[in-house]
Amino acid sequence: MSKIHTNPEHLRRSGTKLGDFGGKLAEGGQKLDSAGQRLLSHASGDRSGIGSVISKAFGKGLQITGTVFGEGGRVAEGAGKRLHTTADLHEQADEHGAGLLKKLHPKTKGKIEPQGGVTRKKSPSTRSASGKDRTATRLPGTKEGERTRISGDLFSSEGKSAGRRGDITTDPRYPQRYRYSNGPTGARNGPDGPVQTRYLTHPDADLVDKRDLAQAALKKAQLAQGGAAGDSPFKAGLPADSDEVKKLLHGGDGYASLGKDEWRARYYHGKTPDGYEKYDWPDKNQYPDGFSSSEDRHPVVLERGTVIDRFGDPNGRFLSPAGTPFDDRAIPGDSLDKGYHRYEVVKEIPAWMGGIAPAMGFPGGGIQYLSPHPVEDLVLAGYLKEI
Repeated sequence: MSKIHTNPEHLRRSGTKLGDFGGKLAEGGQKLDSAGQRLLSHASGDRSGIGSVISKAFGKGLQITGTVFGEGGRVAEGAGKRLHTTADLHEQADEHGAGLLKKLHPKTKGKIEPQGGVTRKKSPSTRSASGKDRTATRLPGTKEGERTRISGDLFSSEGKSAGRRGDITTDPRYPQRYRYSNGPTGARNGPDGPVQTRYLTHPDADLVDKRDLAQAALKKAQLAQGGAAGDSPFKAGLPADSDEVKKLLHGGDGYASLGKDEWRARYYHGKTPDGYEKYDWPDKNQYPDGFSSSEDRHPVVLERGTVIDRFGDPNGRFLSPAGTPFDDRAIPGDSLDKGYHRYEVVKEIPAWMGGIAPAMGFPGGGIQYLSPHPVEDLVLAGYLKEI
């Protein structure tokens, strides 16, 4: 019988590669789904006959393919995480076996290692099944094991700690969190830099029922097939010249005081082949997902009645406390042309909360929420309501 190679470090590396592949596959599926939606939307306005029918069929095909790719990506990511879990279990078994051997042979000198694996010295910090430090830094005033809950209107920096205001700090008292760690031989369990947020498991992820998300997917498909306009829970969003948006600009132009043409010349770089716009986003290794640092990502629960907002269509996952100034969000100035939307939390939802890094001429410093699920899905599943 051939031996199965179960070195934990090899399992972790394989898990990381599989997870990365799954992430890319899921991202590709989302892009295909978006392309299908755009094609269906265009075809709905085309009354030229057979061309419209073909476009709708092709658009629906893209959507289905995107859904399949997305699900495959999520399965691959899950398999990658399970490989990490297997590696940790293997190490625990090795350590337990070594302890038993030590008891049976107390006079044996040196380190005892059972056959079949390599033991790895554990770090004093808490590690996840993927070998990554995922310990969540609690917000000031919270206790061990206590959920951090967010409710009401949060935009008011007065009286709040630096972490709640979203200030960018490098306080040495706070340890590095959510970063890949070295193994015993110096080999890394993953690439240099912070763990991207999509690989972190939110402690309250189960607040969003998968059955609700499945129903949301069906509703999305029905809307894409040309459901009645009255059936859609989404709004066009407030334009840049509306009074509500002007209040968020605080007298600015939304383009870092450069003007639209100069700002775009500096920070806009056209579109990708699949139609996505390219901007000078912050370095993901220094500012993962636009957070002010890798450790400034706190798992929180947004409670019922909390009002949050965003600029842009509901396909995204980023939101902020309602009323956050535009410049503090550090998002492209072009976002002003994509509609301003406000949402009320109807059912509790998990999110990652943290300070916003500076970008594209904007200071940042506001607070952002990164949802594990697109806003569109949460609205269709009944967890958010556009107001």
